[in-house]
Amino acid sequence: MDANNTNVLAKISSLIYSLSHTKEEIEMVADEVDDCNLRIALNGLSQESSIFANELCMQFKNSGIYFPRLALEELQGSNTMNTVEGIEQPGDELSYICTKNENFLLAAYNLILNENFLFPGLRDIMTYQLDALKSAFLKIKLLNMARFGVFTSTTFSL
Repeated sequence: MDANNTNVLAKISSLIYSLSHTKEEIEMVADEVDDCNLRIALNGLSQESSIFANELCMQFKNSGIYFPRLALEELQGSNTMNTVEGIEQPGDELSYICTKNENFLLAAYNLILNENFLFPGLRDIMTYQLDALKSAFLKIKLLNMARFGVFTSTTFSL
């Protein structure tokens, strides 16, 4: 395996463990949310993150590639939570957690998708996963804003 594919595999390994971390973190948040619709959306995102991580692992396992088990703290640029500052409005903490995880995952996916690698069908799978994650995060943000009536004229600007 050449150095380019090894580099891509390291990035995918980081993504897989970040998806697993997002699953765990979103599950903890969902347990604290009172709004039924928001809780369902959060649990859906948690399940999707787990499914996407498993799907990526299985794609490589079928090719004979296994990922070593890493602790989340070992991942460079991990999306583990730091202290939350600037929480002023209700729902800001959830918004912060979602934005942090979304930005990290989207950057990780885009970093991999911008690579030139030879794993057939993987690009299509990852593009689908990326689109599904964007949709799930948007749904959660909208539900979070709706529960506090925090819509502004710039909320839906493109």
